[in-house]
Amino acid sequence: MDVIYISDKGNDGTGDGSEENPLKTLLQEWEEVSLNQRKKAAKAFYVELAKKSDRDKLDTENAERPVKNLEEAKKIVFKEDQSLPKPKVIKMKDVSQSVGERVKVEGWIHRLRRQGKSLMIVILRDGTGYLQCLLADALCQSYDAVTLTTEATVAFFGVVKYVPEGKHVRLQIFDPIVIERHYYFLE
Repeated sequence: MDVIYISDKGNDGTGDGSEENPLKTLLQEWEEVSLNQRKKAAKAFYVELAKKSDRDKLDTENAERPVKNLEEAKKIVFKEDQSLPKPKVIKMKDVSQSVGERVKVEGWIHRLRRQGKSLMIVILRDGTGYLQCLLADALCQSYDAVTLTTEATVAFFGVVKYVPEGKHVRLQIFDPIVIERHYYFLE
C-alpha cells in the first residue's frame, strides 16, 4: 500500500489505512527495522549519550569555576610595607608634578579592563582629571580586585610613572589593595 489514509473518524484498532477504513493516527503504522538499521541507531544513541555526558561535565566545571576562583582570590592577603615612604595625597590634576613619588589618589573607576590573570588597567576619575592605574600579578588576582566594578569608589597607593611614549602619566600600583565598606584602598 503506497497511500495511507488517516481521519478523525478513523480507528487505530480496526482501521487498515485504506480510504474506506482509515486510521485515526499514523502511530499505529509500524514497519520492521533491519538489524543493520538497529545497530546504526544504537551506535548513534551511545555516541550522543557520550557527547551529552561530556557537555554536562563541562557545564558543571564552568559553573563551579567562578566560585572556585573567588575562593582562591580570598586567600590573597596583603599587608602594608612599613619600609615604604608615607604617600602624598594628590588630585589627578596634580599627578604630573608627582612623577617618581609614592602617592595616594582617590576617585571612581571610570573604566576597567582585565588582560588575562596578571594585568588590570583601571581608568580612575576624580572630577579634576583621569588617571590610568595598572595592577599587576597578585594585585589583580585578589578578591577586592576581582570584584571591582565601574563607578566603585577607590583609593590607590602607588608610584607615578610616565607611560612609555612619555605623553601621559599613569600610576603604577605596587602596594596591596584592601576593601572596607565598598571603599577600596591600597595599604
